Parts: sequence; structure tokens; C-alpha cells
Amino acid sequence: MRRISAEYAAGFFDGEGCVRVAKNRRAERIYPSGNRREDFFEYGLAASIAQSYRPILSALSAQWGGLISPQKSHANKAMWEWKLGRKAAVRFLREIFPYVRVKSLEVWLALNFDSDITQNRRGPGVRLSEEELALREGYYLALRQAKKEENYN
Repeated sequence: MRRISAEYAAGFFDGEGCVRVAKNRRAERIYPSGNRREDFFEYGLAASIAQSYRPILSALSAQWGGLISPQKSHANKAMWEWKLGRKAAVRFLREIFPYVRVKSLEVWLALNFDSDITQNRRGPGVRLSEEELALREGYYLALRQAKKEENYN
């Protein structure tokens, strides 16, 4: 399969892609040992591209990783979504960042989110400080706001 240039991938991502900081509530849990974890939020980075033409998504997946899954379509045609978890998303976004135009602020925020939380990473189930939660929430809100604005550079 022919290698896809970062420039082409950036243009494709600008038109069809999505980068997000997901915010998920985790419910209180009581472990068999009797330990208790209160409700808390988790924040995670992900990227995706939805498209009806699967071969281009297969080529992207072969080069940058991630999974392709069927997606619901409002029209009567097959749709696919290429999904990247945090590590694959960061690798992909770093490579395309110099060439992204429409979503450059979104990609910049996502990469900085990952850099900041990686420096303060904790183990699973470890409660974050109020400062760490505020930092994650700030990125979450900033990325949501960036999606509402036109950012052509």
C-alpha cells in the first residue's frame, strides 16, 4: 500500500476528522477488599475520521494504527469510522500538525492536553488533585469552544 503523506492526511483530517477530549463520569465503586472509590471524572484524548470510502481509512489505519468500525448513516450508504486512542492519536496529530489549517487550534490543544496530563499521570483509580482536575477541565472546555469557531490559518 502506498504511503500517505502527512500533508494529504492533514487536509483529509481538516475536512472529515474530529479530535476530542472525552469527559466520562466514573461511578462510585466498592472493591471486594472494602476499599471505596468515589464518583470522579476521567478525561481522555481521541481522534477519528468518518468516511464512506473505506480504502482510505484502511490506508490511514495501516500507517498510523487505530481501528475501523461501521458507523450509522443517515443516507442509505455504508459509513466507516477510523478511531484512534490516545497514543495513536498523539502520533498522528504530531505528524499532521504542521499542515493542518482548519483544525490547527484543536490539534494544538489536544497535543498540549496530552503533554500536560502525561507529566502528571497517575495510576488507575488514583484521585486527582483539584488543580489537575481544573487543568483537564480547562482543556476540555477550550477544545469544545475551538470547535465552535472558524480557525482557518
